[in-house]
Amino acid sequence: MRSAEYFRREAGRCHQLATESKDPEAAGRYRALARRYAAMADDLEESSPPAVPVSHDPMQQREIQQQQKKAEDE
Repeated sequence: MRSAEYFRREAGRCHQLATESKDPEAAGRYRALARRYAAMADDLEESSPPAVPVSHDPMQQREIQQQQKKAEDE
């Protein structure tokens, strides 16, 4: 499955091609593709569940360090 980031890059690439194209018809097709890619990225972002933030628990880190120190001492 493609990511929203992928579709955003493709939209940017198509937009760049439209800007560089000397053929107005081709430029219009590239702009249409860019809009479709951007819409796909939007759809993916809206339908994806939000990312779960990673919790950094200092107590857990301390326990791991203590276990590592104990293992080294033995």
